[in-house]
Amino acid sequence: MEVSGKRRTKLTYSVSHGSAEDFVLFCIPCDRDGKRVPAKGFCTTCNEHLCKTCYKHHKKPAPTRNHVLLDEDSMPTTHTVQLYQDNFESCDDHQDEKQKYYCRDHDIVVCSVCVTLDHRTCKVEYIPKLSKHILDSEELNELMAEMKSLEEVCKLSIKRAKDEIKAISENHDKVIKAIHQFRKEINTRLDDMEKIVVEDAERISDKTQMILKSLSTGIEDIKDETVKKQVCLDNLIQRNCLDKLYVEMKVAKKRLIQIKMKAKQHSRINNNETVSFVKHQAIIDMLEKYKQLGEIVKSSNSENDAMMKETSTPPEDTSLNLEVVEEIDMKSASDTE
Repeated sequence: MEVSGKRRTKLTYSVSHGSAEDFVLFCIPCDRDGKRVPAKGFCTTCNEHLCKTCYKHHKKPAPTRNHVLLDEDSMPTTHTVQLYQDNFESCDDHQDEKQKYYCRDHDIVVCSVCVTLDHRTCKVEYIPKLSKHILDSEELNELMAEMKSLEEVCKLSIKRAKDEIKAISENHDKVIKAIHQFRKEINTRLDDMEKIVVEDAERISDKTQMILKSLSTGIEDIKDETVKKQVCLDNLIQRNCLDKLYVEMKVAKKRLIQIKMKAKQHSRINNNETVSFVKHQAIIDMLEKYKQLGEIVKSSNSENDAMMKETSTPPEDTSLNLEVVEEIDMKSASDTE
């Protein structure tokens, strides 16, 4: 496990474990990722050996664009391990001192003052002495493997998070689409309900108008017949046709009785009737009771496409107070308990 507070600023190597004749130079950047790739070039600026791929892409990024590169024939063939001097961290408690010691008893790095004050009886070792074989230590390898494993777990978690975000977005679209579809269904149903009421009102209006038109026509006929009888009688009076006048008078008198009865029947028809629209109280109550089209509910199954309830029931009335009034004896004669 890597000691906290100690930061390795730069440690590069390119050696193989064997004789000098079997020595192979490896790519330093790839080696940091745990890959052993033979070196095919060298960067004099970075002072590192590079593989064919790293050599090819070394000049593309802006930070390394102006670095000086040597090909395989010109690169150094030395197998010296290059250790760059570590920069020790300052002690948190003693800013002028560097944390150059490791306390095995407390598993922490400390400065010389800390050793003197708090770790005199502990097993304290000098870090530069311990770090000589750190590259081949099992602790470093296990730490690197653990960090690599953690990196893969993080990558998987990130992927899952992105997938969840995508699923949530798609689910949101489904919910909004369902709300809009429900609204369309309500609009269609309201249009049908409105059409029924409008047609009923038009039917009543047409029937009333037809009756009134018939009444108007009947009265118009009575008026015309009355006028004709009057003209006929006036004409006979002026011509002094007494016999004819007598006959027409009797006929007109009898017809007048019939006309009066017909006019009286027409007058009984109420032509002042009006209609009005009465709202259904149940619909008014429903609009007062429900302030939204439905409810948004959560589902524990993320793969379930049915994310919404088709219908929602009103919440249970928790305002009711239950009280025991009396106990009823349900025991029969055959009960043994």
